[in-house]
Amino acid sequence: MRSLVRGAAVAVSACVLAGCGDPLADGSYLGDATIRVHAVMQTDLPGAQHAAVAVLWLGYSALAERTLAGVESSVLPITSVDFPPRFTCDLLSPPPSAGAYLAPDGQIVSAFVRIGLLIVFDDADQDGRVAVGDDGQLLAPDRLLAQSRSHALLYVARAPADPQALDSKGAILSNWEMASAHYNLVAIDSSPVSGHVVDPDSTVVFIPPGGGVGL
Repeated sequence: MRSLVRGAAVAVSACVLAGCGDPLADGSYLGDATIRVHAVMQTDLPGAQHAAVAVLWLGYSALAERTLAGVESSVLPITSVDFPPRFTCDLLSPPPSAGAYLAPDGQIVSAFVRIGLLIVFDDADQDGRVAVGDDGQLLAPDRLLAQSRSHALLYVARAPADPQALDSKGAILSNWEMASAHYNLVAIDSSPVSGHVVDPDSTVVFIPPGGGVGL
């Protein structure tokens, strides 16, 4: 059964700073609930009239069950475009919710977080929303144009009590002690969404989707 995922459009500012904050290793909880994404397209956008970036916030069983069920979304218009095909976009608010994920081994990750996949789509009906089914297909008339397989977003609402203890468990990050409260940019090392925190100014690469949205 197709589950529809709707996301309210997010206002865009051209002068928002990238999300930052103190690392979690000392248990402090500082940070910024905004992030600027710097991206490059490694694909053409044939026929796209209203390209936008969407963050697909994975459900809490997504990693263990490899499913897109429970996805929520935020939609961001592209704020600036350069040549070659580089662009930036800003996310100015937290995800709809945060909670404890099930890791691929079925263990509960001891932190309240939210993982976001990044896609580019054609908002054909210009409603500032996107809907995706459990099969990864966007609901017409919107059309999937590209997905980042290089990076994802991680929002930290409540830090793990012992970040370093999670590093060797394959629990989303291999360097939890480098994560900041609120937004982090994660370089993906393996599927489904296991990686390490990188500089928020790192370039996010978008490639052809190869069908629907994938984990």
